[in-house]
Amino acid sequence: MVADEIAAQGWMIWPPIRFANNTTQLDPPTPFPSPPTWMLSEAQCQAAIAAHAARRHTEPPPGGGSCHDLEPEWLGTDADGHDVVARLLYGFRISVLFGLILAGVSSVVGVAAGAVQGYFGGWVDLTMQRFIEIWSSLPHLYILIILSRSSCPASSSC
Repeated sequence: MVADEIAAQGWMIWPPIRFANNTTQLDPPTPFPSPPTWMLSEAQCQAAIAAHAARRHTEPPPGGGSCHDLEPEWLGTDADGHDVVARLLYGFRISVLFGLILAGVSSVVGVAAGAVQGYFGGWVDLTMQRFIEIWSSLPHLYILIILSRSSCPASSSC
């Protein structure tokens, strides 16, 4: 509805990918999973434009239109009709956010430990340094197992 109002009354700058990660393409140019729009033949593009115009009760563009008149799907859709690029960006966003949060927390913990060691010195510095050396020598898998087992309640078998 908003897109129709914008087309009738004014203009808008659209983002390169208009879909969310779970938006289902309701009028695909080909059956799901559909290929990218840049791989479609002119006949497939014209058929998709005609079907889209019929569903919206409008006239297709003069000459039948071309692939540039379709909504661009850079990598096509999956079997459920979701845009592949939108799903990749969504997964990338979560992965990068997790990495940045992990780096930030690690930096805060490291700076705090270093500040305590530098301020107190002596036995505090030596004790914390030995703990850090032992912790860094443990393989990561063992650390994950220790942390996962310590977070389980005693009554359950996690």
